[in-house]
Amino acid sequence: MDRLRVTQTTLVGFIITLVIACLSLTADAQIPNIPQNVRKAIELTLGAKGIYIPSEGAFKVRMVRKDIQQTAVEDGFPGILPESWAAFGPAFHQQEGEFVATESELQSVLKALRSKRLQFISIRTHTVGEHPQLIFVRFQGEGSAVSLAQAIRYALNVQFGLVGPSV
Repeated sequence: MDRLRVTQTTLVGFIITLVIACLSLTADAQIPNIPQNVRKAIELTLGAKGIYIPSEGAFKVRMVRKDIQQTAVEDGFPGILPESWAAFGPAFHQQEGEFVATESELQSVLKALRSKRLQFISIRTHTVGEHPQLIFVRFQGEGSAVSLAQAIRYALNVQFGLVGPSV
């Protein structure tokens, strides 16, 4: 009986906290902007242009893999150029992104991301029968936008054989 009472009390407390949190949110809440100088530093570090998405408060940089063009095995249909991407948000200095890797690059990319303290969210493929088989590594990290961009740059350098992964 006491266990049930504790569970009910915990549940009621959670619901009250949730209601208060929802009431504190307003439709007019403004997402802080990412300063222009930080955006430029990210672009310079990654070697790619980004776009600011105001509705998400995120600065997204897309890095197209021009060295790979996928084709579907069944019909030889040419695919699109795959891309890695990273999105930088102002809240809590968070960043998330996705690396596109071939099977031969995967272990090096994972080691490089891990060495820079970026956490994996998922590792998956998108389609069956594509050539080459691409693996998508979703990751996230926390820290300053520029230090996160430097971590991604390091992983890109490892991926393309410009530097070896640190262990």
